[in-house]
Amino acid sequence: TGAVNFRSGANGTRPNYTMTATNFVPQSTFGAIDIQGFQDFNVNRNITSSGNITLVAFRDLTLNAANTITTGAVGSLSLQAANGNTGGTGNLNVNGNLSLGTGTVTMRSGANGTRPNYTITATNFVPQTTFGAIDIQGFQDIFINRDITNSGSITIVSRRDLTLNALNTLTTGAAGALTLQAANNVIAGTGNLNLNGTISVGTGALTLRSGVNGTRPNYTLTAANVIRQGATFGAIDIRGFLDTFINRDMNSSGNVVITSFRDLTLNAANTITSGAANGLNLQAANGNVAGTGNLNLNGTLSNGTGALTLLSGINGTRPTYTATATNLVRQGATFGVLNIQGFGNFIVDRVLNSSGTVDFANNTQTTLRNNITSTG
Repeated sequence: TGAVNFRSGANGTRPNYTMTATNFVPQSTFGAIDIQGFQDFNVNRNITSSGNITLVAFRDLTLNAANTITTGAVGSLSLQAANGNTGGTGNLNVNGNLSLGTGTVTMRSGANGTRPNYTITATNFVPQTTFGAIDIQGFQDIFINRDITNSGSITIVSRRDLTLNALNTLTTGAAGALTLQAANNVIAGTGNLNLNGTISVGTGALTLRSGVNGTRPNYTLTAANVIRQGATFGAIDIRGFLDTFINRDMNSSGNVVITSFRDLTLNAANTITSGAANGLNLQAANGNVAGTGNLNLNGTLSNGTGALTLLSGINGTRPTYTATATNLVRQGATFGVLNIQGFGNFIVDRVLNSSGTVDFANNTQTTLRNNITSTG
């Protein structure tokens, strides 16, 4: 029942290892298991441990479809192919089932010929009580077809498409962060982030990234599909969607960055709030003021002492933006750097005090009805 530790290096070539019910036998229950350094590692038997399980292959790591890996009740699971390098040579083939304790779940695949896909279901990805922190990266397409509620942060990164089923919810711990990235976090890369279900985020950072696979997906944030567990989100960083609609308040304790490839629209009833020492960065047309996409600011912005960046392109006609003391709220004595560009008419109808530079270039027209002060 003690710990099992196997380590191999390479002498000419690395050896492979296939674990079976014949050659790897528990006298009662295995203790913690840590096996690393083999070339290809095949798990062809059930493994039940009272502790953590760490399996790392230098190339392929394969769990047989008929078998289950079970950690201890508070145990962690780490399954890594390609020696943990998502850009390396080696597939993580999780064909069987995982029974997971409250420890961290880490899964890494590289590519060996093609990258494997991974579908998370209520059958093959099972918590014994509650999941711990989850970090899954390196698969080609990832499909989340079950609810996941954990006590920590959730990081899931696919090389191509990442899809959350419409019926399911991802829930972090109360202080947890949520990171969902398609196209390996390259917004110009190949891969869609399809958020059909619900996300529930703690006070940690919220990071969402999509690329494009055929067409870019749109995303609408509502109070039903993006749930804030605490008083605020952490830092917010949302990029890579085609049209982004913000139909809920987005209150952050940090910086807020939201960019879309075409239109970015804030609903009239809603507010985006940065942290007191932080700023807002909202960009349509992927930040290209000559590109296709309108920044439609119908609601309220509340900016800390950090930079305020508002960039619109053009989709049909350029939008007008009127900055008032009601819809553009200054939390501190001053704004930071002010960079507001790309509107048809930008109307300054409130005092704008900046601690940095002020740039209102590339607006078709800028109308000053109140004072602008810059110490930059």
